[in-house]
Amino acid sequence: MSKFDKILDKTTLIIASIAFSAMIVITTFNVFARFLFMKSFAWSEELTYMCFNWAVFFGICNVYNSQGLISIDSLVIRLPKDVQRKFAIVTFAIVALLNVALTIWGWRLTFGAWQRKTANLMIPYTFIDMCLPISTMIICYYAIRNMIKEIKGQHVEEASLDQRV
Repeated sequence: MSKFDKILDKTTLIIASIAFSAMIVITTFNVFARFLFMKSFAWSEELTYMCFNWAVFFGICNVYNSQGLISIDSLVIRLPKDVQRKFAIVTFAIVALLNVALTIWGWRLTFGAWQRKTANLMIPYTFIDMCLPISTMIICYYAIRNMIKEIKGQHVEEASLDQRV
């Protein structure tokens, strides 16, 4: 694994972890404020929504990188190893192409959302939507990297069943 891959993996994990932790803290704070002070903070919903998006999209990057996504491969595992490898190459190519399209559409969405702001904090939706094109670029990179590995004959390791999310 290259130094770039290690940095990218760690960065996506940190972003997902921080966003998820912030989401929990903000939600818990708002629940206690509502219970103790009979006051709910409207801004907390906006921040929780933003953190949820970032946690989900960067969490997907981490799960895809470890090949921990759930798949039904009962047909493919019965095929010869050479055919399995070809299926893997085609699958990685399809994932890469779909993520290129999602990246392009995601950037259009992100840049188009600059004028639209959240109701309470007045944060441009660009900052909420930006996680989509960034995460799809990362997944595209992982798919291309895995496709190249398979083409070279290096098997891409998958997460074991007990490690899958």
